[in-house]
Amino acid sequence: MVYNLLLGGYGNHITYASFDPSTAKIKVHSNSKVPEAPSWIDPGVSSPKLKTPSGQAFYTIAEIEKGQAVSLDLVEEELKVTGTYDLQGSPAYVHTLKDGSGIVVGNYMGGNAHLIPTTSTYALDTSSTLKPLHFPYMYKDIEAPNPDRQDSSHPHQVIEGPNDQLFAPDLGSDRVWIVKRDNSTESGLKIVGHFQCPKGSGPRHGVVSVDEKHLYVLGELDQTIFSFKIADPSSLPIFHDNIAPPTVAPKYRKFLGAAELLNHPKYPGTLYASNRLEKHIKESDSSYDGEEVKGDAIAIVLLDESGTKVGHTSWVRTECDHIRGMMISPDGKFMALAGKDAGGVEIWQVGGEKGQEWKMAAKDESLKQVTTFVWL
Repeated sequence: MVYNLLLGGYGNHITYASFDPSTAKIKVHSNSKVPEAPSWIDPGVSSPKLKTPSGQAFYTIAEIEKGQAVSLDLVEEELKVTGTYDLQGSPAYVHTLKDGSGIVVGNYMGGNAHLIPTTSTYALDTSSTLKPLHFPYMYKDIEAPNPDRQDSSHPHQVIEGPNDQLFAPDLGSDRVWIVKRDNSTESGLKIVGHFQCPKGSGPRHGVVSVDEKHLYVLGELDQTIFSFKIADPSSLPIFHDNIAPPTVAPKYRKFLGAAELLNHPKYPGTLYASNRLEKHIKESDSSYDGEEVKGDAIAIVLLDESGTKVGHTSWVRTECDHIRGMMISPDGKFMALAGKDAGGVEIWQVGGEKGQEWKMAAKDESLKQVTTFVWL
């Protein structure tokens, strides 16, 4: 079986590529020009395939100072821009609503989430007058735990949970905001609650458990995974576990930056979390004498049967420097990841009883500054 993928990042194009496990090769088929820095492409994990008259709809962002949301049509192996929408901030993430009626963009710079409806052909509705929903900055009147990074509200993701809830991890305020659609507001959205994360954790990304009972969140600033009961947002985290590789002593972990959190599509109790920037610690602290590594490490976290405790954590050492995004294939057999700064793109075969055994399946260092994948 040959797999097809979309790859985006900090260029001005999105790549259509294929991966053939039998040859261990990644082949580029096309590079479609799009607005600058398509650093996240919505993978449609929680959405039905959006069929258009000519192909299939996808959405991306232009991660620049005055960012844009972008709708795309995938026609055979080429992407065509069907709409662009100017945003009030620099975006980090775009989520397609499960019902296909629109997208929600998380603007990291700007501190807001923006709902943008789509047309009957799933292009962005550029006539929409909905305003962005701004999140409160919780350290406005007190010093933030990490003043350099938590200087304002910084939503980094928007994901969809049960009962039409949207969850927005806010790195700047140490909260995951709970949002619902509300047609009576000027944004079409309304904050209805929040999960309180550990102070200074800087929640970046999260995933909803398969049974939709738990929300797992990754703290970028303290390299931890923590879990909440979705039915009880007021409760404290069920667990709080560090995913930094053992090669880094605790006093130096502040120089790392956790990035992506995924769950295995076939094994509900298996989480994958990416560390990054380990190769750059000495640039921040010349006293660092840790071992020299080829690239960043991925933490494989196995939960207990209840999904409320960490049973075992192991690490896979990649050759990618600054892993910003990774994505597992829908069948759970392969993980694609990339180094934004170096190392190109790697695809790993995922096996074992719980998806805990990884083996390099393909590597292409000619693919540079990739930060996002979609398995087609």
